[in-house]
Amino acid sequence: MKKRNLLLVVGLLTIGFISCQKKENPKTVDTNTEISASAKAKINKLGFSAAGAQKVPGGYLVEGDILLTEKILDENPATNLLNIAKTEHYRTTNVVKGLPRVFTISVTNLPAVYSDATNLMIERYNQLGLKISFQRANTGTIGDINVVGFNQGPSGGQIVLGSSGFPTATGQPFNEVRMNTNEAAYGTNPELLNLASVLQHEVGHTIGLRHTDLANRAYSCGGQAVNEGASTVGAIYIPGTPSAAEAGSFMLACLNGGNRTFNNNDIVALKYLYGTTTPSIYGYGSGYRGQDYSFTVYGSVLGDTFAWTVTSNAATIISGQNTETLDVILKNITGTAPYAYTASVLITSLDGTTKTATFNAISKYCGNCPL
Repeated sequence: MKKRNLLLVVGLLTIGFISCQKKENPKTVDTNTEISASAKAKINKLGFSAAGAQKVPGGYLVEGDILLTEKILDENPATNLLNIAKTEHYRTTNVVKGLPRVFTISVTNLPAVYSDATNLMIERYNQLGLKISFQRANTGTIGDINVVGFNQGPSGGQIVLGSSGFPTATGQPFNEVRMNTNEAAYGTNPELLNLASVLQHEVGHTIGLRHTDLANRAYSCGGQAVNEGASTVGAIYIPGTPSAAEAGSFMLACLNGGNRTFNNNDIVALKYLYGTTTPSIYGYGSGYRGQDYSFTVYGSVLGDTFAWTVTSNAATIISGQNTETLDVILKNITGTAPYAYTASVLITSLDGTTKTATFNAISKYCGNCPL
């Protein structure tokens, strides 16, 4: 498949979950792309470019594979001043909440290869050990995310491979991934790894990931740079990800076919958002009275924030707030050495859940340490 056929359409990787819809008697999507001025204004307010947007059943398709429903367009967010960082990975304001959670995925009326690709996509995500995981829905039921098909041919040298949307304000993943069954999208014999990669990308949107080349989609799609600007939907930089464009990300807006799964920085972004399955929390400390003393909590994840408390008299925090390690200077400790110090930390995850770790640490023996 030539790359030009993938331009803009759904962000290529992000364009596709493949369901099990049969190709017989495909229903062609309404290709009327006329969009009213008021709809364009709403699209721009949400932080997307209306250039290249398409009117599709259920709403509007932007960035090639992001579905904005009428309900989303009519929302009145509290602010439209979120800034887009000039770095790589981005998330939406809404993320999945109530972790840990397992989401079911169904595939409706698509050929068997799409079902197989869905299974491979699920396996790839679940191998990361995140606080969100996926499994196939029971036969005959619709899952939390349903993969369906549509048939739409190329337009303007581009073709939409698939589409999906972003999490809801209540913390639910977007409930549908649409895959293009037109032969111009995947050919007459769709390739398993290609389909799984598109599905992987589209599921990334359903849980809150935006395109990694958001600030300049010319990086993966070619052509003119497109930067959507400020966003009420949210284009929030994910800490720990690179400050430069990266060729291998599974959330690039376009790809040229083949297999593309998570690279190291994609995994950093996912673990920032959704951590790893709940680990045990413990800590230690070592030091002398009147000198630097460190407490460290283990089992935290990149997206957590920390609020430390040290019970020792006149403890002076010198660094480490909002990090796994707290450095302090302990003073005015009385009694017989070795001294026992107590620290606690309130850990707040990105989804708003909290947990507290409290532990004691024994100082090194020092009977006459300077204050």
